[in-house]
Amino acid sequence: MTVAILGAGLLGSCTALELAERGVAVHLFERNAEALHEASYWNEGKLHLGFVYANDPSQKTTLQMLEGAFSFAASLSRWIDSSALEAMLSDPFDYIVYRDSMLSVPEVERHFDFVSDRIRERQAQGGSYPGYRDGALYQPMARADIAERYNPDAVLGAYRTVERAIDGWAVAAVLRQALANHPRIEFITGARVIAVEDSAGEQFTVVYDADGPQRQGPYESVVNALWANRLLIDNARGLRPGRPWLNRFKLGVNYRVDPKSLRVPTMTLMLGPFGDVVHFPTGRVYISWYPAGLIGMSGQLEEIDWSKILSTVDVERVRVESEQVLSGICPQVAQLADATSEPPLANGGAIFAWGKSDIDDPDSVLHQRYEVGVHSHGRYHTVDTGKYTLAPMFAQDAANRIQPAARSMAAGAV
Repeated sequence: MTVAILGAGLLGSCTALELAERGVAVHLFERNAEALHEASYWNEGKLHLGFVYANDPSQKTTLQMLEGAFSFAASLSRWIDSSALEAMLSDPFDYIVYRDSMLSVPEVERHFDFVSDRIRERQAQGGSYPGYRDGALYQPMARADIAERYNPDAVLGAYRTVERAIDGWAVAAVLRQALANHPRIEFITGARVIAVEDSAGEQFTVVYDADGPQRQGPYESVVNALWANRLLIDNARGLRPGRPWLNRFKLGVNYRVDPKSLRVPTMTLMLGPFGDVVHFPTGRVYISWYPAGLIGMSGQLEEIDWSKILSTVDVERVRVESEQVLSGICPQVAQLADATSEPPLANGGAIFAWGKSDIDDPDSVLHQRYEVGVHSHGRYHTVDTGKYTLAPMFAQDAANRIQPAARSMAAGAV
């Protein structure tokens, strides 16, 4: 059996490795020169427990995120040693109820209580979350503690949580090597996928551009693990979206600092179009202020080329504006530019989600991320990752649908 996987982000890379470990030959198509190059690399890497999804009244997003978060380490530990994986984790997140938050402090606390109860239930079932052993899942910060770390005039309430992010740069380095080393994975780079066509014997041919039109196949199964352009390939096969969607083009800024000389709090501002600061143990600091970092969006069925989008952006403006605003909330952010050991890097990717209005709309569908996952149409499988947290879990689901005979063996391995 030979399977084609379209896109070598976190989802596509994990699916390729899962299938290859089960004895399946894999051709992995990627338009960039290396795997995990765009959104899988340039995001904050948060392993969501659902704290931030307080504006989904159904609570289904929280439950979905918990499943992904509790399976994340177990899935990746097949290629990343568990101790190495733990060393990639950020400091725990502070959650800040910003002065312009859509929700009040009591509403946020009710949601946090719900999340905590669900985490305890998952633990009782034998699950574990990276970096957490026991103790309080969230704790309110006293006003004096808030004043030590943040601008109290900008903060209605703050909470220390157990939620972490994982350094996507470190994850990418290990997975790139695993892909390169695996004898059953053929990595086809510089390949802009155009279409998936049916071929004889209920098989598939992948049509792609690599310095000219190319065709590769036949394949017994295809996994569409693309991100921004997934719907474009689905649509060419007659699989219509059937509902509005948005691709948001978002940048974050990355710094390299000496963690012994500057320790910036890891925090998320909720709830609205605000931002994050994430401090990783390597000294990398990621900051994102949504109004500055959102450089465009599209709800059209059109090809998205991130490199072209990025080439039109004044990334220095994004950096300066992000620093200025976040410094007014977390004063230590103002020290990043002087403390960095190399020029800051502003980059990102397209973020796909269902919905037609942005997250500044309290009623936006973007506040819900549970209608995601693997959708199979015969042996053509298209996967909406939803969030970074969910990618390894959905990779196993996709692999199980293609190679079900290995399902029990794979479950035992993780």
